[in-house]
Amino acid sequence: MSERCVEVEFGPERVRVPEGGYYDRFRMNPDLDEVARDPATGNIDFFRRIPKQQVDSRVGRVWAPNFFYRMCSVQLLYLAPAARLRAMLPQPLEPLRALPGRGLVALTFFSYLVADNDPYNEVSIAVVVRRPGARGPNMLELIKSMRRRNVYGMCWPCRSRPRSRACAVFRAISCPNGWPGSMSAWRKASERTSPPPTERLT
Repeated sequence: MSERCVEVEFGPERVRVPEGGYYDRFRMNPDLDEVARDPATGNIDFFRRIPKQQVDSRVGRVWAPNFFYRMCSVQLLYLAPAARLRAMLPQPLEPLRALPGRGLVALTFFSYLVADNDPYNEVSIAVVVRRPGARGPNMLELIKSMRRRNVYGMCWPCRSRPRSRACAVFRAISCPNGWPGSMSAWRKASERTSPPPTERLT
């Protein structure tokens, strides 16, 4: 990808993006056959099963969801008082307890290497919560989550280091409170009787 930038329209904004990058070429509605020919993406069969659609945003209609074709992450888990974590969560979410009276906080570093809105790095902080509908001992669920190599959590505002202004604008309008829809989803979930949606952290 070229180090030069080009100016493109992004809603009411005019932003500079990497020339020849994914946003410059596809405007977040990629030709997956062309993407598949990029050796940096790897196997993209998973994305072919997810239809893109235009949705309303603060800058008008945009294509969603945003695809991340290749990324890497490092996650650190910290013990924290479960009572304090529970006070931070909307009902019916519950912190997943690793030890009696102790829950988990996840600090995760992401590097999105190939994405529809160009590469960027991100850090998120989340309270690890019980899987929706989970029953039984917390420790058993934690062991199963570790074997599956994924946990569920509520994410707080993240810090992103975009490599283009378009990426920064996209992040600002799509997830001002952290990951897309996380905070509003939890508020709405607290008004429902069914288990709320959760984010998989890994």
